[in-house]
Amino acid sequence: MPVMTSSHYRHIVTARRPHLTTTDAQLQFNGAISQNHPRVIHATAKKSALRSEVAASFCPANHDPPVAPEQRFSEHVMQLRIHYSPSRATPALHRVHRLTAKNIRSVNMRARHGLTESGLFGVPLATLLDQDQRRAPGTKVPFILQRLISHIEEEGLDTEGLLRIPGAATRVKSLCQELESSFYDGMFPWQQLKQHDAASLLKLFIRELPHPLLTVEYLSAFISVNKLPTKKQQLQALNLLVLLLPEPNRDTLKALVEFFQRVIDHQAKNKMTLNNVSVVMAPNIFMFKGFRSKVTEQQEFSMATSTANIVRLLIRYQNLLWTIPKFIVTQVRQQNMESQRKQNKERAVRKLLKKITTDKPSDKAVPEESSQGFIRVQAPQFSKVSMAVQLTAELQAADVLIRFLSQDSSVAVKREELCLYEIGGNIRERCLDGETYMKDLFQLNPTAEWVIKAVQR
Repeated sequence: MPVMTSSHYRHIVTARRPHLTTTDAQLQFNGAISQNHPRVIHATAKKSALRSEVAASFCPANHDPPVAPEQRFSEHVMQLRIHYSPSRATPALHRVHRLTAKNIRSVNMRARHGLTESGLFGVPLATLLDQDQRRAPGTKVPFILQRLISHIEEEGLDTEGLLRIPGAATRVKSLCQELESSFYDGMFPWQQLKQHDAASLLKLFIRELPHPLLTVEYLSAFISVNKLPTKKQQLQALNLLVLLLPEPNRDTLKALVEFFQRVIDHQAKNKMTLNNVSVVMAPNIFMFKGFRSKVTEQQEFSMATSTANIVRLLIRYQNLLWTIPKFIVTQVRQQNMESQRKQNKERAVRKLLKKITTDKPSDKAVPEESSQGFIRVQAPQFSKVSMAVQLTAELQAADVLIRFLSQDSSVAVKREELCLYEIGGNIRERCLDGETYMKDLFQLNPTAEWVIKAVQR
């Protein structure tokens, strides 16, 4: 399927449409979890039939605690790419996998032409992040994009027609050149930058990427999501596609949709509804430098509608789409447990050869304290002394962090900068959501270690 160019969007007519806030989406998602396990997480939002069905499909009836958002993706994605097969996924995801294989050749690698390895515009995301991380380790979104977003948010969210009304072309071109030469020196005159010009620079940055933000591999699959018959299946497919994006692309896309939502939150003044933002931004996200295509007028209209709808779903359901589905975490746990069982059998054979007659794991696999209702929490970054925590029915991960900070006044970090990690056992490593119930999680993974670490932003 051809990829969009800016001319493909001239047929779209904007329309007002009520939107779901990210808070509501998360509450509805959490509510579906609480139906299956009432103590895992509690939601107070009233769920519509569709969103309840969608969220429930992401959270099958088991006792796995809620999975943390985008900052916690990395370890799961690594295991997902090793273990996950689209043929074992839901029918909707399998259909998108087939569509991807069918359409990917149409995109090819023409984005390689004109590749730039220095500067700000027209530079691969990985290259930008590499140079930014030399200045600030742990950076997840390019500095230039962060700065453009923050500039608009500081003074321009109420600007009428934000993102829709372009800046003057000659001025934007001059500003682009000035940013290239003076951004990292701190000499760029941000106070003189008009809001529409800043928005145009932001769109130019996305559009000039040498490879599409949604990647060559998955761009056609994102477009093909609209071919799935129900919104439930579309959201399931989008969730998996977001998960499969490379980390720089996923983090950058997340920063953008969060920004779009903040623009929409000010629609009473800026007149930019969910539909308007989606229509305006779709050509920038689905078009990339170096790609040209010729399509019929009918194809233009169809593709414009499709891509705008995808952007609309990404914005409206962002908290849902950037959350690891519980069925994937469950699958990872099961496969890790199966792998451990095989390893235990191999150890048992070796022990038998050494005349040790047991083929069971050592009793030390579960710490003695844990068997008595306690877990030992370590914080090697901050303290040499571990902390024993009693497991109660109501103990949550956030409570463990609060207790740690109250006991060690020498730790000069905020609660929001810390995360309790579940490490080992039947999962590789996972930063826990603050509302995770520790006793329930311990029953799922009794051999895990519990470590407090600073969260990299």
